Amino acid sequence: MPRSRALQCALALASIPPMAARARELPLPDDVLEVIRIAAGCEETLEEAARRSGKDKSYVKAAAEFYVQQILFFPTADSHRILGVSPGASRADMRKHMRWLMIWLHPDHAHAEWKTVFARRVLAAWREAQESPDRRKIQASARRVAPPMRHIPWVPRPIERRPSRLLMPSLFLIAVAIIVIAILVPSSFVEAETSWLATFLLRAVEAPKSGAGS
Repeated sequence: MPRSRALQCALALASIPPMAARARELPLPDDVLEVIRIAAGCEETLEEAARRSGKDKSYVKAAAEFYVQQILFFPTADSHRILGVSPGASRADMRKHMRWLMIWLHPDHAHAEWKTVFARRVLAAWREAQESPDRRKIQASARRVAPPMRHIPWVPRPIERRPSRLLMPSLFLIAVAIIVIAILVPSSFVEAETSWLATFLLRAVEAPKSGAGS
């Protein structure tokens, strides 16, 4: 069986943990699933890895778990990195990786709070990785740009001009006053004032009618 590049990386990282920062910037080895299977407790894979490396099985398993934690689950890892696949991976490959990761994180094996957190990240990565790149772009844009709120301007209602209710009583009182004046004041003076008042009253009466017609 050919030597596993992923297993070599895991054993090297276990010996020199500060290498994790550099390893996170590099693409994942093509056979990283082997390390995931070892971390998940696949006995057959673990025995073969221990035989090839000459290391104790418990050491190989601890190295595999450390590699997965540091290289797949670092805080800024994207969905594909968390699943241990490349961006162009098929759905079948992503599902296989997700299955083995969930076996590793299952609480029946060893209940721990960090495993619960990692399991949630794996499920979220599985859902996101299945979406098309175009759809992810649209959703990311929608999250970044909030839809503008529609501003509906306030439009006041037109003011309706209504004739005053006091107009007709006022005109009636003026007419009565004219009659009284006509009786008490000399006729020459009355004729001049009456003609002026008649013109004023005629215009006052016609003004509401023309306003209502417009």
